[in-house]
Amino acid sequence: MKPKDLGYPHEIWTQRLLAKHIRENCIKEGHSDLSSINQGTISKILNASNIKPHKIRFYIAKVDPEFDKKSSQGISYI
Repeated sequence: MKPKDLGYPHEIWTQRLLAKHIRENCIKEGHSDLSSINQGTISKILNASNIKPHKIRFYIAKVDPEFDKKSSQGISYI
């Protein structure tokens, strides 16, 4: 999930945000042993798994709801 899906204002996960989210939600999820997890532990877990949530290869967002209509009409955006 993206941080925005969980109500955070961030577009991507950072190690600090992941650690904060885990600490705040681990007890209600039944993982109280994670209540003291820190950014360093998150870093080790992500590195060992070759997961890089802070690296984005591409980003696609349709901002203009009229984009498809305009692009099919040959309108130039210069």
